[in-house]
Amino acid sequence: MKKLIFTLLLLSSCSTAEVPETATLPSFEATINGEQIFGIEGSYCGATMCVDKISPIDQNLDYSEYRLKEGDELIVKVKSSDAFKTLQFSLMDSEGTILDDDLMVEPQAEDGTYKIIDELNGDLVILTAWGDFENGDMTYYFPFTIEN
Repeated sequence: MKKLIFTLLLLSSCSTAEVPETATLPSFEATINGEQIFGIEGSYCGATMCVDKISPIDQNLDYSEYRLKEGDELIVKVKSSDAFKTLQFSLMDSEGTILDDDLMVEPQAEDGTYKIIDELNGDLVILTAWGDFENGDMTYYFPFTIEN
């Protein structure tokens, strides 16, 4: 019995686990008319590891909480201490069909704030924000309903 306990202690002291440092990774925020939209962190890669997350299509998302009407302002803000080399915003429906794979944006300031200026069509949609930075990449998803 003493050997078993010693072996378990020895094995547990030798194991190491990497903990993702998501606090140091860039992230995104989105707002409709100043009201923050709940975002879902997608897959990402950092300097030391990659994390593959479940697709938002396979999650039970609530699209009804946030509604975008004609004339509303949709803003995405990049929160990062690491500059993105590439930024891309796209729109897909609740089934995963890409509605627009390169949304037109208008930079609002040098603080990483972008206004989506494309006309958005669809019903239950997911805004995807993707960025490629020096040490990896990051994806965020924002589900909402478009009211036409």
